[in-house]
This record gives sequence, C-alpha cells and structure tokens, in this order.
Amino acid sequence: MHIDSARQTLSFFNLDMEIIEEQYSDTVPENYVIEQDPMSNGIITPDRTIEVIVSMGSKNSSFLIPNIIGLELQEASEILEAMGLKTGTISEEYSEEFARDHIIKQDPSFGEAAEEEDAVDIIISKGSQTIGSPHIMRLDFVYASNHLESMGKKVTASKAPLTEEISLPGLVFSVIPQPGTSIKAGSTVELKISTSEPLSEVPDITGLDLEQASERLKLLGIGIEISYIDADYSFQHGEVLNQFPLPGHFISLGSSIVLFVGK
Repeated sequence: MHIDSARQTLSFFNLDMEIIEEQYSDTVPENYVIEQDPMSNGIITPDRTIEVIVSMGSKNSSFLIPNIIGLELQEASEILEAMGLKTGTISEEYSEEFARDHIIKQDPSFGEAAEEEDAVDIIISKGSQTIGSPHIMRLDFVYASNHLESMGKKVTASKAPLTEEISLPGLVFSVIPQPGTSIKAGSTVELKISTSEPLSEVPDITGLDLEQASERLKLLGIGIEISYIDADYSFQHGEVLNQFPLPGHFISLGSSIVLFVGK
C-alpha cells in the first residue's frame, strides 16, 4: 500500500504512522510499505503508533517489467507509474480469450529489463469480433465461398435438389447461420448448393431400433453402415443413437449413411 493511502487508512482508526526506515527494494515500488509493526490483524490500543518500513524503489537503475496482461488499463497504469514507468501507445484488437477493456499484450514483455521512465505499449481487448452473415442466397458457390473466406469464415458445403425458385445448379440454396445473423470471426458457415443430380433427403431415424431403421432406409433406397458405440443405459442397446449425415441433409441416390448403434 502507498504510504499516503496507509496514513489515510490508519487515521480512520485514530492511529498514527511513523516511518522508521527506508529501504531499497526490487519488488516493492517506491513509497509503498514493505513492512509494518504491529502486523496486520493484530490487537492494539487506540493510541498506538504503527511503525513502517518504506520502499525507496530499486537501487539499480534497471528493473524488470511487471506483468500487466489481463488487467484493466487504469490498474495497469497505476502499477507502471508506481514503478517509474510510463504508459506508452495504447491500441485495440479483437480477442476471443480476454474480456473487453482488458490488456491482451504488452511491449516490453513481462520480465524484460527496463530503465526508469521507459514506456510500456499496451494492446487492449475489443472483445470477440462478430460479423453479420452476408446475404449470398442464389449466388454461385465459387463467389459465395470466396466471399465468406475473405471475411475469415470457414465454409462447409453439401448438395440440395433444384426447386422452382432455384432451378439452376451451383447456386446457394440455403445458409446456416441465416443471412444477417451475427457470428464470430473464424466460425463455420454451412452452405447447401443446388444440383440437378437426383438426391434423397436423409430422414431422422434416431431412437429407432436397428431393424426398424434398416427397413425404413431400404424403402428410401439408402444404404447403411453401422458403428457400434457404448450406450449410457441398457435400454439403448440396439437403438440408433445418432446418424451421419444428420436429418435434412441430401445424399446421392444409392448412397449410405452411418448409424451409431448402442451396445
């Protein structure tokens, strides 16, 4: 604690403070209390004087840069000022790791040697970057995917059959998340692309037993592959717990889907 703050705190309890010694310290900033007598949480009489040893700062002209990553600007500036350093250039960047207004980078870095009056440059978090999903419906796949990737998005794509509204192949049939939705940079956008190829829509068969699922898919002309996975409960043995592709996706006629069956 700074000696001015310490003196003000003690006066609130009708206590006096006496500086009995000043010492150099590489860890405690100048004019901050190093030790006190009696120690904190001790029982004393109201008229007792608290004796303190105060830091004179580092005896060496150089010292180590403190770690201010994760702090807010005001707190970091106070620490730098107490150590004889200055707050340098302040800039902002988006961050997925640090909350808005918290420091994400510093230069010089923590532990580097510095001289008094040196400046520490700071980069502050602007929080997560969100971008609106663009309106790319009915645009061709090449343009749409290049546009999304230029915005820092990842793109996955699957096929969808032609409709009256989209009667040409190679166009964006649907976008997930929907256009206009705010999404984080680096997130994935799923596109469905129109095709004239005959397709089958994948039904939802989770919850069915393997025999029921097989019969239903056979009627639709869809083959199956089976992957047995551990079930959480005994009644799930032989039950379709999941599937790939997911319901609502389209696959080529005669293609297979993977059933994840409890064992």
